Amino acid sequence: MACRKELYNTSLDYEALEDILLYMVLYINGEPREVKDELNLYELLDHLGIALREVGLAISVNGEVVPKSKYADVRLKDGDSVEIIHLVGGG
Repeated sequence: MACRKELYNTSLDYEALEDILLYMVLYINGEPREVKDELNLYELLDHLGIALREVGLAISVNGEVVPKSKYADVRLKDGDSVEIIHLVGGG
């Protein structure tokens, strides 16, 4: 058994720990994705390379549709389920 002094002198890899703490897993359209912690919906769209459109884009978080006027206010949490729906026209 390690003595108390040895336990306090154990070196931690703070960079690795920081990397773990700064990311979270979201389920985007059913697929797990690791993203930076504390994103709002605007930031998530930017991270995913999805352009914001006034028409033809809808997002739900944990089964609740979020109005575009609330995208900046909704902070995502680890384990959230996000569905992003794009409407595409054509014929």
